Amino acid sequence: MEDSVKGMHLTVYYNDGYRTCANGGMSETAEQILLVSDPDSGTEVPEVFDDCGKYPVCRLIDRGNLGMVIVPEEIVTSDKWSMFGGNFAYTSDSRIRQIAGDRPIPIHDRIER
Repeated sequence: MEDSVKGMHLTVYYNDGYRTCANGGMSETAEQILLVSDPDSGTEVPEVFDDCGKYPVCRLIDRGNLGMVIVPEEIVTSDKWSMFGGNFAYTSDSRIRQIAGDRPIPIHDRIER
């Protein structure tokens, strides 16, 4: 049996009229995500909840001047570049403030097709 992925549950926030600006990205349909650490950029997310296959798994990535962004796991492990599609994620869990600040985190799940 594989080890389950652990991270934090975050709620996806969007503007009803513009949710599809993600161009087919997971934030168009996902209500929540599981945010996990990204060893490549050195971000660490508390391992509070199991994956359970219920929510899309996303990494918290530090993109330098752009700051912290959320990128779906399948995009991180591919050779595709993602960009902001207009949607954000956040949680009321105060531990997120220690790693990502006091603002919702942009979701970079838009890929030009």
